[in-house]
Amino acid sequence: LLEQVIADDPTDETALWSLCEAYERAGRGADVAGTLQRVLPQLAEPAADAELARRRAELWAKLGALLVQSDPAAAVGALQAAITADPNRVEARLALAEIYGARPEHREMAIENHKAILVFDPIRQESLHALAADHIRQQHVDRARCLLEVLDVFGLASEEDRDFLAQNPAPE
Repeated sequence: LLEQVIADDPTDETALWSLCEAYERAGRGADVAGTLQRVLPQLAEPAADAELARRRAELWAKLGALLVQSDPAAAVGALQAAITADPNRVEARLALAEIYGARPEHREMAIENHKAILVFDPIRQESLHALAADHIRQQHVDRARCLLEVLDVFGLASEEDRDFLAQNPAPE
C-alpha cells in the first residue's frame, strides 16, 4: 500500500518515511536504498522549514550509509545532499571524511570535513586524529601536538598519541 502511495505521489514524505521504516524492519536495505534513490532527487528543496530540512538530511544520510560499500560515488552525492540540507549533520560529514580519506586524491576534502565536524563537536576523536595525522604528514609537529594534547586532556589519547607527545615535547 505504501509503495502505491509513493508511486502515486512521490512527494508524500510521510509515506516515504513509513515505507523506509517498514523496509528496514523487514531487513530490506536494498529496497530502502532503491526507493530513496528514486524519490529523493524528485523532492523540492525544503526551503525555510528547518524540521523538514533535518528530516530530508536524515533520509539523504541514510541513503549515503546504505551506498557506501556498493557505490561510493553515489554515497558521496547522497551525503553531500544531507549536508546541504543540514550542515550540522555530523555523521554525514564523518562518513564523507571516511570515504574521502580512503582516497589520496580527496585528502583535502576529508580534512575540510573533519574541520567542519570540529566546529560542531570540538573533541571528536576521529577528527582530531585525522587532523593531527595530516599535520604530522606535513611535518607541522606543533600543530599535531596541540591536537593530540586536546585528546590527552580529555583522556582520549592512544598510547601512540602519548608516545608522540613524549617524543615531541612542547617548546619552552
